[in-house]
Amino acid sequence: MNKSNEANALVSYWDDWLKTIKERVSKIPEVKRKRVYYMLGAPLHTNDSAWWGQSLITAAGGLNVASEIGKGRDINIEQLLTWNPDVIIISSNDGRFIPVSEVKNNPQFKGLQAVKEDQLYQCPIGTFWWDRPSPEGILGNLWLAQTLYPENFRDVDLARETIKFYQAFYHYNLTEQDVQEFFHPGPLQ
Repeated sequence: MNKSNEANALVSYWDDWLKTIKERVSKIPEVKRKRVYYMLGAPLHTNDSAWWGQSLITAAGGLNVASEIGKGRDINIEQLLTWNPDVIIISSNDGRFIPVSEVKNNPQFKGLQAVKEDQLYQCPIGTFWWDRPSPEGILGNLWLAQTLYPENFRDVDLARETIKFYQAFYHYNLTEQDVQEFFHPGPLQ
């Protein structure tokens, strides 16, 4: 079966949203960009600029605080406190789930700006993790851009966009409840 039309439509969808995101975040001065810590599977584990998360953060207009460390690195609390990120994104794409509450209630993290300002977010999971390369990865780009800079994306209804995406590219009709479960993932079953 020839799927080239669908593939081209998906590529166009990605290109259009990446262009829109870039246009909306490109005017944000470097000093105003959100500094992001990407928590990967454990509170003191992250990745550097060679990882997909770097592209995700950069495309969304953020700055990866861990961009200079080695790939897949454990860090210590002193390093995280030194970075003092504005936002913490919690990913469970390695299969280990960390609830936002675990980070928020950990006394080690209470001094972090992101914790003080309640800027802790669980990365959504659809049929696949939104922070990994996949067809629906563009929804992760859009989610992160909207999370970092909500004022620049007020007109975007991400739940509606997710439903449209699934209809167009997976030929599946999501319910509002399905979408809410994507945005509030729990432990992997």
